[in-house]
Amino acid sequence: MGFFPIGGGSSGSRNGIITIAPYNCLRKSEARYVLPGTDDQVELNNIIEELCGNPNAQWNQRLVPKVLMLDGDINVSEPVMLKNMLYLEGSGYNTRFILQSGSNKDVMRSENYDLYGHPDDVLYCPILKHFQINGNYSQNQGEEHYGIRIKPQEYLMYQVIVDNCYGGMRLDGVGNYGGYLRDCFIKNNHHIGAVLGGDTTMIGCSIGGNAEFEDVKYNWDACGILLNAFNIQLFDNHFAYNTVDIVANFVGGLMFSNNMFEGGIGENIIFGGTAWGCTIANNRFGGRPGATNDGHRDSIAFRGMRKEPLSGGYGNIIANNNFTINPNAGDVGYGYCISECENCDDNMISNNLFLNGYSQPTPIKIVGENTQATNNMLSRVAPIGFDEPVFTNLITYSEQLDNLVYWSNIDITVTKNAVLSPDGKKTADRLVSSIPYQAIRQTVKVLPNTEYTFSFYVRDNGSSAAKYSVHDLSNGVDIIPPTSYRHKLRLDGFVRIYETFTTPEGCTKLYIFPVRDAGDLIDLFMWGVQLNQGSTASDYKMTTPIEELVSDPTGVLDYPANNNLLLSSENFNNAEVWFSSDVVVTPNIALGLNGTMTADQLTSPSAYQAFRQVITVLAETDYTFSFYALSNSSAEAKYSVYDNTNGADIIGATSYLSQLNESTLTRIGVPFTTPAGCTSIGLYIVRDLGVSGLDLTVWGAMLNVGLTAMPYQTT
Repeated sequence: MGFFPIGGGSSGSRNGIITIAPYNCLRKSEARYVLPGTDDQVELNNIIEELCGNPNAQWNQRLVPKVLMLDGDINVSEPVMLKNMLYLEGSGYNTRFILQSGSNKDVMRSENYDLYGHPDDVLYCPILKHFQINGNYSQNQGEEHYGIRIKPQEYLMYQVIVDNCYGGMRLDGVGNYGGYLRDCFIKNNHHIGAVLGGDTTMIGCSIGGNAEFEDVKYNWDACGILLNAFNIQLFDNHFAYNTVDIVANFVGGLMFSNNMFEGGIGENIIFGGTAWGCTIANNRFGGRPGATNDGHRDSIAFRGMRKEPLSGGYGNIIANNNFTINPNAGDVGYGYCISECENCDDNMISNNLFLNGYSQPTPIKIVGENTQATNNMLSRVAPIGFDEPVFTNLITYSEQLDNLVYWSNIDITVTKNAVLSPDGKKTADRLVSSIPYQAIRQTVKVLPNTEYTFSFYVRDNGSSAAKYSVHDLSNGVDIIPPTSYRHKLRLDGFVRIYETFTTPEGCTKLYIFPVRDAGDLIDLFMWGVQLNQGSTASDYKMTTPIEELVSDPTGVLDYPANNNLLLSSENFNNAEVWFSSDVVVTPNIALGLNGTMTADQLTSPSAYQAFRQVITVLAETDYTFSFYALSNSSAEAKYSVYDNTNGADIIGATSYLSQLNESTLTRIGVPFTTPAGCTSIGLYIVRDLGVSGLDLTVWGAMLNVGLTAMPYQTT
């Protein structure tokens, strides 16, 4: 044999331990055998065969000595063949099994291994501890091979590091079950980290950097952990920077708890085919640092569920998980945090925290009729005591780009509701133009010297070009000239495009262009246009007429239209927007209906006074003016609507004092229709009382299209 016994028959064998030294070990004198340093599997396999081939090594006898590998490098060109009852232990990172260049073979495997069943291929009761496997992948590219490929039963694996292999570990197959992995590192493997069999428990392991390579990352099984069996438990593990952390196909009874999903490239967990009776609880999902927010990478996703009886995604619990991400970590959001697909039902989604990190209208996409989402905390909910949520999308008809009243269109054909949008409903429009210089825009009122973010969702359908723009209509200059986003588009899903800008001095009106002067042909699907204040694109909020309200599938929120055409709807002391004649404004003297000190006091010693906002409107159009008010023993209260274009009242000074009380805010609604030719109106909360002694508390002014006051929206 090519190995070298040391010191006769007893040295290197103590208390049933067979000690083996690699060729470069610093402690050769302690070993019974020393390996040559090349093709070391030959000697190792001879030793293992001698130990495990005797009658005492039968799986029910448990009388096999431990094989202790000392520090150093074990170089192999063929698999080290593992046997029943083998107890193989190394010296941690200092014991390295290295695959020799050009080998393309498993580093360790069991005899007769067959994924789909062989009468003698189950490996009974092996124990593997304290060593590293380095697959030397840069020198072993090509056919599929693994660091460890066995079909084990009742196995123990502790502190094993599998690094830089084509695949890390394959521990599954027909006929195997039961095993523990603890404190292992599975990292930087080319195609897949590990495949686990049924009844496996993995505790305290780190799984990172797997399947990140361009040639594999779009494969369905490019992931950190692949599961395709029942009753697998994952506790206290750390996942980071895998293309997908976990892929679970045709599974049941899984339990994931107290795991850290620090950040990946794609999804954290994908269920496929069948997933029933699984529990995902008390985990931390931390986003996707450095990845693009393409809108279709969800954290936990059910996909391709089977329709057959006892198939599909059902009876699963997703509870008490934290989806909060670091807002300073860059663009790391998910599409949905949790998304069902067809053939999912009877799932429970509860007590999860969705503080931020999702780009879809809601963090949960529910398809099943009986799936329940309860007691989840979302990023934006109505304040306590206020049942109408407050949103900030300044765009009107954000999902209906075919609405020519609000969307001005130059040489673009819009086909409404052409494809499924990111929220799973068929509301995304198709925009096509054969003219190289085209535009679709909306006019929006804004505040000067204010930061805004413009965003929209878009999917490519064969466009040669695509550009957006923002134009300062007040000053007649571009804030954002036509800017290309063609390079960001995808054919297989929506991406969210966004741009932050600051309005110049004197700017009170913008043109918002999702498409402008692309310079070539366009063919796009578009949905969810938004303009919000601030330096980031806030969670998208649909703006649709009241008759087209769409319920949030979580059952937590409804998303009504954001059609408030007024500015500074709670800041009546803003003299650039609200014009006062003999009316004194005292700001923030009382609680508004949102529970904040934002209600203002209006007083006047004069008998003839006015307090109004001027707004641009469409002629011959229905509107409703509304505001909240209470009387502080006011002598009178009158509203009015005035046609500035034609110089005539639409609604003359009309008393509403009888509708008020002195304890709670009451909403006053004023429906009207603009006359022919009318393009500008004055909306008066107070006008020409005829007596002195005005004293009102006011809050929440709004103007919306239609003859009904919509749910209030702050601006």
